[in-house]
Amino acid sequence: MLLFFTISSWSTLSAQNSGGLTFGGGITYGFELEEVGIQATGTYAIHDNIRIGTDFIYWISDDDNAFGASISSTLFEINVNLHYLFYNNNNLIIYAIGSIGMHQANVSFDVPEVGSDSVSDTELGLAFGGGAEYDLGPIIFYLEPRFFISGFDQLAISAGLKIPLN
Repeated sequence: MLLFFTISSWSTLSAQNSGGLTFGGGITYGFELEEVGIQATGTYAIHDNIRIGTDFIYWISDDDNAFGASISSTLFEINVNLHYLFYNNNNLIIYAIGSIGMHQANVSFDVPEVGSDSVSDTELGLAFGGGAEYDLGPIIFYLEPRFFISGFDQLAISAGLKIPLN
């Protein structure tokens, strides 16, 4: 009986809050890295104007070759986000974003006759920004510019599609 009430309350809470549970993905451009990333994201409404979420961005970086030396890198970040909804009307939501995350960079290089090595760095990232979502019916289009003040230290703009799961 308690389990039924809990599940029923959970679904009612989810349906009443702006956005409920969403999952999706898109692309991100980082202006300092000058790279494109692939993003997976999700959010859950915990109040009428507050959502929590997470995103994972894998940056697509080119391998460089110069004078016989090769350099390759792997960059990614995992962020936890808080959204404060300022406007929610006529299929449009506008919100502020605060993020904290882990940013990872691995760089490997191979220089003929010298050798090869790799270095890695992990930093805590903090960001602030904004976002907008437009409900297209079965999917939601989103656009989110964020400025990271630590981690990769850059302005990043993400755009993509989310699917409401409530």
